[in-house]
Amino acid sequence: MKKILFSIATLAVAFGFTACSSEDEVLSNVKSGKTTVVAMTEAGTRTALSDDGAGAYDVVWSDGDQITIGDQTFTLENGAGSTTASFTGAAPADGSYTAYYATTDGTVSAMQTYAAGEISNFPMVATATVTDGEIAPLQFTNVGGILRVTLKLKEGDAARNIKKIVVSSPQLSQDIELNCPTAVPLTEEGVPFDIAMPANNYEAMTLTFYDDGAYRCVRTLASGKSLVVERSKMTNASLTAKTWEFFGLCFTASEASTVSVSSNGGTLEYLLNDGEWTEWADNTPISMASNDKVYMRRKITNAPWTGKFTGPTFAMTGSLTGSLAASGNIMSLVDRTGLSKEIPCEYCFSMLFSQCTSLTSAPELPATTLTYGCYDQMFSECTNLTTAPELPAMTLAKYCYAMMFWKCSSLATAPVLSAPILTDYCYEDMFNGCKQIRKVTCLATDISATGCLNGWLSNAASSGTIYVAKGMKDKWAAPSRWSIAENE
Repeated sequence: MKKILFSIATLAVAFGFTACSSEDEVLSNVKSGKTTVVAMTEAGTRTALSDDGAGAYDVVWSDGDQITIGDQTFTLENGAGSTTASFTGAAPADGSYTAYYATTDGTVSAMQTYAAGEISNFPMVATATVTDGEIAPLQFTNVGGILRVTLKLKEGDAARNIKKIVVSSPQLSQDIELNCPTAVPLTEEGVPFDIAMPANNYEAMTLTFYDDGAYRCVRTLASGKSLVVERSKMTNASLTAKTWEFFGLCFTASEASTVSVSSNGGTLEYLLNDGEWTEWADNTPISMASNDKVYMRRKITNAPWTGKFTGPTFAMTGSLTGSLAASGNIMSLVDRTGLSKEIPCEYCFSMLFSQCTSLTSAPELPATTLTYGCYDQMFSECTNLTTAPELPAMTLAKYCYAMMFWKCSSLATAPVLSAPILTDYCYEDMFNGCKQIRKVTCLATDISATGCLNGWLSNAASSGTIYVAKGMKDKWAAPSRWSIAENE
């Protein structure tokens, strides 16, 4: 491998410290010499912000930075902390290329990582010319700008530690997330969070702040206001976290009820209405009056979840018509932050609500990484369950949804099954005994797994329709008196 040294100058960004400032961007001089380009992995690449002493901030190189040209990767050798640095790597074939830093296509990353005093995944691009194995000096330009959100703790409010920030706007093609590997404590003076953003005039924007206890604070740009993010400039926004809401698992009683739990693997805590969080001893019933709410989460965050809920986990009492509605995120039971989308163990939620005849609605199941039998029999014989949760996972696990809604005789609407490839026994007996279900949408294009559809609609409605992916109609065998149609 030929080793090439080169000098590379970043576009030094002049950022005013007031919102939507109009300072011009400052270009560093490009030193003469040979250059190299680096193929970079987006994860973990950061570029620090350096105060130039005049209230402006340059984007400077950091140790470990990488850039790409063609199919080659180059790593920073000298120049950390400055706007000009040398990188080493193997030159690609002669020709013209686009050099990338913190991006593979010249766009801002939707997934970013917080680091104090740094901006993660701040994308830059440059034109690279390779001649006789040598690369001319590169002049990078910034793809977007920086939104610096300074979040303040409300005076007198309880301590909050920020775990994630999500930026949403109609002007964004997808939400942008800033994830904090270690939760960041808020102060009344405010803590800055720097987020790389596409340049735009944002006429509508929502910022959602998540703490490490399954609470979130939502702030929305006032009607008629706009927030301008310019390329190579920093836009400042100062906010106070005023109202926090719990988004984890919640039970709401419509009449006098009780609920108890056996966690079998981790300590849980609960909050009754506006009370205090209290450790929940296994099998200790909580009495609820009409309209009472009980919130639930895992007690600690610094240890992996090693157990599983061996159902029936919840015991509920109420009238035969049902008295408890579940809502919120089920993952707060195994992850105190409520942010994880990975189920931690096999059979994790198996039989969680089995035989809870008082349950009328299901909580959210946002996990996208499933495990063997994770939702097996989760709602079996919940005879007053009327609504089913969405199932967003696109990759399934063996037995993941087996008997999930078995004998849920009041369930009339099935969740859309979007996973493209079925696994062994994944939908076995899933809707067996759901006598009200007359329509199921399954978009799988590979239904060859062993037992994946065994009995999945047995004892459902006497007739109905299965909507399948285009081109799959002839590969399905419908139950007696059911029909197959292509999904529109």
